[in-house]
Amino acid sequence: MALNTVLLRHPSRIRRFSVLVLVFVLSACGVTNQIKQVDNLRSIDGQSKVLMMPIDVELSQLTAAGLLEPQAEWTQNAEKYLDEHITNVMNDQGINIVKYEGDEGELASVPVQLEKLHQVVGFSVENHSFLPLPSRQEGQTWSLGSSVAILKEKTGADYAVFFFVRDTYATSGRVFMGLLLALATGSSINGGTQYGFASLVDLNSGDIVWFNRLLNNHGDLRTSEPAAEAVKSLLNGIPKPE
Repeated sequence: MALNTVLLRHPSRIRRFSVLVLVFVLSACGVTNQIKQVDNLRSIDGQSKVLMMPIDVELSQLTAAGLLEPQAEWTQNAEKYLDEHITNVMNDQGINIVKYEGDEGELASVPVQLEKLHQVVGFSVENHSFLPLPSRQEGQTWSLGSSVAILKEKTGADYAVFFFVRDTYATSGRVFMGLLLALATGSSINGGTQYGFASLVDLNSGDIVWFNRLLNNHGDLRTSEPAAEAVKSLLNGIPKPE
């Protein structure tokens, strides 16, 4: 079956395939990873509080045809390790964090909606701030808008930190195809890639005051130690309390 036919019949795969294409483009650009609007965390009422949102993470297999097949068990392990190491790093830096707790009723969909919004805005940041495109705009302010106000009302936090992480692992068939292509033409095909970004959002304004991306062609979020290294890179440069 042709690749475009598969993607059209499975819309969710379009999004995953788009992530893979974006990662491949970014890996060839060699541009900076971080945007920082503030150097320190501030609070009107004293010690600043940072709300840690649920981690938007998905691990997939990359097939010989270039399709991404999500793996639930891998994703669950990655979420556990990322949560543990993110918490440790932020605590070590003196950041006062509180984790988002689930809601019921009308508020139950809030974290999912905000995760989707963060994903869309995050890709826009990539396109307009990092890629060498004609549409690139220097010094632009990015925001999740007034929709984040509910998080401040619910938790009293001054900031919220959002995470979007995707990790892919080439199947043996993909690896074999890569070897054949290398022998035949000297070129290569994209293998597994680790990609993501984190955003620190000011809950008073909705503005993204710090943004950092993760981009590796190695590492393994399915195990603890490599996940710790990924978190270290992802949180590099996050503003600390005054």
